[in-house]
Amino acid sequence: MLDKVAGVNSAEAFIRWWPVAINLLYLPPIYGIAKELLRSTPKAWLAAGLFPLTNWVGQDYFSPQALTYLLYLTFVFILVVPFRAHDRPAWRRLLRRTNKDFGPNRQTQSGRPPRPEPGRRRAAGGFYLGALVLLMAAMATGHQLTPIMAIITSVILVIAGRTQVRGMVMVGVLIAVGWVCYGAEPFWSGHISMIVGGVGNVGGNVNAGVAQRVTGSAAHGFILDIRLLTTAAVWGLAALGALVWRLRSRDRDWAVVVLLFLGAFTTIVGGNYGGEGVLRVYFFSLPGAICLIAALISKLPRFWHGQVALACFGLLLTPLFFFARWGNELYEMVRPDELTATNELYRIATPGSNFVSLTWGIEWEYVDLTTFSYNTLGVDTIGPQTLTQITAAIAGNPKGGYVIMTTGQQAFGSLVSGLPTNWGRTVDNMLTRSSNYKLVYQNRDAEIFQYIRHPTVKKSSARRLQRPR
Repeated sequence: MLDKVAGVNSAEAFIRWWPVAINLLYLPPIYGIAKELLRSTPKAWLAAGLFPLTNWVGQDYFSPQALTYLLYLTFVFILVVPFRAHDRPAWRRLLRRTNKDFGPNRQTQSGRPPRPEPGRRRAAGGFYLGALVLLMAAMATGHQLTPIMAIITSVILVIAGRTQVRGMVMVGVLIAVGWVCYGAEPFWSGHISMIVGGVGNVGGNVNAGVAQRVTGSAAHGFILDIRLLTTAAVWGLAALGALVWRLRSRDRDWAVVVLLFLGAFTTIVGGNYGGEGVLRVYFFSLPGAICLIAALISKLPRFWHGQVALACFGLLLTPLFFFARWGNELYEMVRPDELTATNELYRIATPGSNFVSLTWGIEWEYVDLTTFSYNTLGVDTIGPQTLTQITAAIAGNPKGGYVIMTTGQQAFGSLVSGLPTNWGRTVDNMLTRSSNYKLVYQNRDAEIFQYIRHPTVKKSSARRLQRPR
């Protein structure tokens, strides 16, 4: 749709500026949510300013998760601002406690503006209710985890008495389950173990998201340590903000923000999400975390309040953010010559052939997704068996195959998989010396080898050829 509206031939035109644009679009709903929950415009500006410095996860590239996260923030904004409520929380009703703030005029007494006229409220309510349904449908069909988090957030806001749309929980569940049962059935029918295999295995999910990712070279380990430190700093400051806020104020919004922060941790119960479960927990915990950090800054002693406190937090988070966000650029960046090589591979390859990459860190699958077979071997050792592994991934296809090697792959192998720094040259020599492979393309950052199938000769025919007349 964006291609047609903008009049461009490919979505590649949006890729370069997408991270900047999507992060800017995140800020308005973040600001609105923070302003409603913190009841302060300066605190809301502070929370919105903290978000870009804490968002190091790298899920802001041109992808479904980047867009559905924006839809999620908009969804939460509509629940807590247009459909705001200040009802007694469920836990207070269960404990049969009374609160003087909850009375017929509670919104006026608490400094909130009075509710709009009935006719205007019904018209606006219908619009926003339709928007909630559309947002949930878009999230359910666009990403696996985001609708689950939207449902969890809806439950929290309903229990806390902070939204009028209590039925949205059931609507969200029906939409998400309906899509899984019907629209996503071709996938889960063959991958059910992938979906439910990690349910309830919290220790295994955390291990897959943390312990198994802390591997590779010393340089890569340093970046991972920075990421863990940044995560610990953000979560630690959020926990400290929750404690200070609770001790210095009896504001009932404290519990709402804390629950929004902790609600993200429930997603780790559902699975490891391909080893990225902990990353997604951090990503979805950010709205609550930055609100708690903003509250912490506002509760500090007078000398540290305002610009000095903000400068201290900025000096702490900025260097951590730069290392955590861009520390893996050696294999995450797309070099122009690598992209040129991939385009050449698509041009010369026979439809139906196999494409082989030894490691991750390669740019492909952006066109002709079903025309070719893509194989990433993920090798963690280089030796005589490597050539056999490559050939096994190609030889079974009668239409042949190609091996592509890029600078990004070699960086990924040495940094993440712990391969020697010269492993790419070693594999290159193996392929060059083998009679089964022919170098068909080469530039500064990439090489393409074509697999050459040699005809087999029967032993009986070979004997006849060798027999003298």
